[in-house]
Amino acid sequence: MVNALHQFERYIELKDIIVKSNGRTILNIPHAIVPADRITACIGPNVEPGKPPF
Repeated sequence: MVNALHQFERYIELKDIIVKSNGRTILNIPHAIVPADRITACIGPNVEPGKPPF
């Protein structure tokens, strides 16, 4: 991911992001770089239909 830093003028860097709900890890992002001037979404399975995980 180091090369990705040079592609963006402004960026957001995420490190060691972990979200847990009821003792279960529902999001684990060790490292990510996203451009600051774009919309970015995190997409995954719905663990409990009808209930938001956050």
